[in-house]
Amino acid sequence: MMPDCSLIIILYVDDILIGYSDKNAMSRLVDALCAKYDFKCLGAVTWFLGMRIDVNVKDGLTKIDQFQFANEILHRFEMSQCKPFKTPLNAGTFLISASR
Repeated sequence: MMPDCSLIIILYVDDILIGYSDKNAMSRLVDALCAKYDFKCLGAVTWFLGMRIDVNVKDGLTKIDQFQFANEILHRFEMSQCKPFKTPLNAGTFLISASR
């Protein structure tokens, strides 16, 4: 057992994401999953369920967007030349947990 170690497992059909605070704990989990299931580790996530995910470990930032999905919708409805409009949330806004 490792104190102050977090593992977050996200499952969707046959896809799995593992978030971790301790690389050794994550490695043990992956080894256990590989021993029991037909499991392949694909490395760091860049796309999941149509979302682009950019993790910057150095700066402690994770960015998630649906840019590709939005573009596909715009093309489908022949709106790819429409004028963009910013969402109400300002760029660079940092969100914090309600428990802080």
